[in-house]
Amino acid sequence: MAKWEINPNLTYYSSLRLRNFRGFRVRKQIPFAPLTFLLGPNSSGKSSIFDSLLLLSQSDFNPSMTVNQEPNWIGDLVDMGSFKDTVYNHKTELPIEINVEISLPDLRKNKKNIYDSPNIALEFQIRTTRDEPGGRLSVFRLTDLASKQSITINYSKTQLSVKILGERITFDIKDKRPIRDLDYYSFRRYIYEIREYIEKYIDENPEKFFRRKAAWNRIIQNLVVTRSQLISGAERVTSGRGAPRRWYPTGDERSYRRYFPFHLRVPTFSDVEPQMLQNDYDSPYYPRRYRHRLSESLPSILKKLDIASSINPYQLSPYHSAINIEDSVTGITSNLIDVGYGASQVIPILRACMSPSDGPLFVEQPEIHLHPKAQSIVAEVLCETSNYRQVVVETHSVHMINRARILVAEGKLNPEHVIINLVYRKKSGSYVYPMHLLKNGEFASKWPDGFDFFDERYQDTMRLLQLKHLNGKQ
Repeated sequence: MAKWEINPNLTYYSSLRLRNFRGFRVRKQIPFAPLTFLLGPNSSGKSSIFDSLLLLSQSDFNPSMTVNQEPNWIGDLVDMGSFKDTVYNHKTELPIEINVEISLPDLRKNKKNIYDSPNIALEFQIRTTRDEPGGRLSVFRLTDLASKQSITINYSKTQLSVKILGERITFDIKDKRPIRDLDYYSFRRYIYEIREYIEKYIDENPEKFFRRKAAWNRIIQNLVVTRSQLISGAERVTSGRGAPRRWYPTGDERSYRRYFPFHLRVPTFSDVEPQMLQNDYDSPYYPRRYRHRLSESLPSILKKLDIASSINPYQLSPYHSAINIEDSVTGITSNLIDVGYGASQVIPILRACMSPSDGPLFVEQPEIHLHPKAQSIVAEVLCETSNYRQVVVETHSVHMINRARILVAEGKLNPEHVIINLVYRKKSGSYVYPMHLLKNGEFASKWPDGFDFFDERYQDTMRLLQLKHLNGKQ
């Protein structure tokens, strides 16, 4: 069986380190792959891993600018509350650190293996002060991992300093407005201000950058494009997906925005909406390269799930619309609300997989209200999606993991394409135990003692056999 074709421009998070972020006190590496599963008991820290990356996305930090930058704690992607709610043990004197390593396609052009070492590392440090209880970006560090060269930017309320090759350059912040308050022209100006300082410093000190010019060109380039599609294009399928409704208001602004250009869209998928079912792949708003890409359409996947043969929105009035669904067995057409809960829970996942975004897709508990066969089919859709955008899945489903293992064993997925992170908690905080796969789909290491994720069904089966044996003797 042939492998799926992997997007050669795939950009993805290859690792994450958290410090003082919710339950993560110590900075430990959490490996990521294009397809990453997060497993573990409730309240172990799985959502914190999700939320740290979603916070970066919705905060829209732009390290190449000189103005003050504040985290967006409450937004469309995630509600973190506040700095105090997020920092470890609510100790506001501690800094929050989010460190990511990113694999970029631009530096893989001459490499045969798309899973080679990550290219850059980004460190974001957020602090709070008495005058700024909401916190702000205080330190940003970008490291070119090939050369180990790095640039560090320290932000204060009135000054900004850039550290290059151990030397610190300091200059005043001219405009103290937050990024979100800037007009277009101010925004454009500040994007290139730090870049101009760095380029001038390099030109004035050629001896310091002898044989380092290529690395520093990469650093300058990545500093400007840090707000890439990887960060700004993130989308989320929430675990609290809404129930179906009998009718929907026509022209719902929130629904309408999702299928408009990127800067207007809402990046969360939590409810079934009539606008989701429109065929927007040929929309002039999307360049051709963004038109996806799954091997099957939404109706064909729903039919494979035994949910529906077809699903269509229809107009009830100038102000109201509804969704009709045709039963895949009886052929009877009914309102979506009358055919069970599973359809309303799986459609947001499938539609997210067909989204035009190239940013990472975060999916919470895709197995909700689905029987085992349907869970495996949805898992295969998520696995296929991970070939053109990174997919991070938080799940409690054995069937999800097993379908990925089968696809690896069949040769459709590279074992390096998948990683399974077991998240667990101790008194000292949350930790992660990574599990890699072999080419035959087996785990590369022993499942840790005390975590019976795959053993629970086996234990129940053995217990039933024991009870059957005992009952047979009576």
